[in-house]
Amino acid sequence: MAQFLILLVSLVIIVITSDKLIDSSSKIAKFYGVPTFIIGVSIIAFGTSAPELVVGIISSIQKTNQLSYGNIVGSCINNTGLILGVSSLILTISVSAKIMRKEMLMLVGVETILLIMSLNGSLSRTNGIILIILGILFIIYLIKGATSAEESAETIEKGDLKKHWIIVIFGLIGLIVSGQLIVSSSTAIAESFGIDQSAIGLTLVALGTTMPELMTSIAAARRKEDDMILGNIIGSNIFNILLVLGVSSAIHPIAINIIDPFNIYRSLFIDVGIMLLLTVLIHIIMLLRKKISWLSGILLLCIYTLYMFKQIYFIM
Repeated sequence: MAQFLILLVSLVIIVITSDKLIDSSSKIAKFYGVPTFIIGVSIIAFGTSAPELVVGIISSIQKTNQLSYGNIVGSCINNTGLILGVSSLILTISVSAKIMRKEMLMLVGVETILLIMSLNGSLSRTNGIILIILGILFIIYLIKGATSAEESAETIEKGDLKKHWIIVIFGLIGLIVSGQLIVSSSTAIAESFGIDQSAIGLTLVALGTTMPELMTSIAAARRKEDDMILGNIIGSNIFNILLVLGVSSAIHPIAINIIDPFNIYRSLFIDVGIMLLLTVLIHIIMLLRKKISWLSGILLLCIYTLYMFKQIYFIM
């Protein structure tokens, strides 16, 4: 009963903080003349990836970081299938040529690198260091993009600017804490029903750690901040793979059951393949239509639903 109460309270906190976070982040971006996409792909994405990072570090120290790998793959699928799908039902998301040409290609490349690294059945410490280096290069790219951005700034009183920065800081803390509480409570509930740990990583823990991204994206959609939605999703997936899995495997190598010919449902190759397929599909939609409409959202949600049915079948 206590875990259900913690889960409920955490969900309420995450809804409230995400709405405030998006509002203040948007105003800060406009004050400095920084595109909201840059804010979404950096500050918001990094902050909402914090729950995955916590899970990754803890599971690595405990040498059970197979949970972290499943968590990251599941989170990336949730981001592209569930979150982008739901957001596009609320708001038609316009896509700039720069995002299609650069950031989306980066995401496809990062996920492809993860798939290639995983084929030998493990992520080694060397793989982890390579991912961390790529993560640092991505951060440098974001910093350069922010400094070279040229958008007209809006006037905000200094007192209001300080207030918005405080809201962003405490909003991120609220997302991290509530996200971690969602993970721990949902995991405890699942374990009480005797659900397998690897299945928990791909489903409940992944869904729990994705809640910050989901709530911030819904809040951004309601405020018509479509660039922040894309920035949040693309940035979160890149940070999750490069930094979270990078740090996790650098601490302790991750054994991966990537291909299991005797039990296809235990093979993570399907999950990684779906993750990459969704990203490529979104990129194709962007190239063809220059937007992600409600029809595309329904398609993404249908694929995500089929994926979840597969996961539930495996658990049962």
